Amino acid sequence: VYSAEWNKLVEVLGQNFFQRAEYVQVESKRIASLENMLLGTQVAKKMPRVFDELRRWRYKKISELILQYKNYVVELGLRMDKKIHPLTICGAEVLVDPREYKEILYNLVHIFRNMVDHGIERPEERSSNDKDEYGNITCEISLENDGLYLEISDDGKGIDVEKIRQK
Repeated sequence: VYSAEWNKLVEVLGQNFFQRAEYVQVESKRIASLENMLLGTQVAKKMPRVFDELRRWRYKKISELILQYKNYVVELGLRMDKKIHPLTICGAEVLVDPREYKEILYNLVHIFRNMVDHGIERPEERSSNDKDEYGNITCEISLENDGLYLEISDDGKGIDVEKIRQK
């Protein structure tokens, strides 16, 4: 009977339920609400480390959020008969509120697609120009004057300005 009951518990709660019992899961919107509540109080002023720790629970490194594109460029390149190394992300480790950057991070797909489609050449063209047959796309993260900057570049052929004018 014990075994059958245990199996039912595992089926309903999951294999690692009792190991997960040591963890508390809090929705990010509740943490944000607590942050906002504390923002104008003495806690934020007298105990900045507590306030910073709250932010670390909810905020994510921008590099981790961009990481979702790391293999996307490789797979997209393969579909376009191009060879590309996984996206390289470097620079400052900046914590951001993922909700505030969700839209711009989502729209990076268009930038990466254009780089693969129009910037990175096919392996034979790269080889004939004395380049490695694998293209590279890099995202450099920096903080300047309280602003977050993403510099995204590739080692492809560049923009054909005349072609753009024609279109």
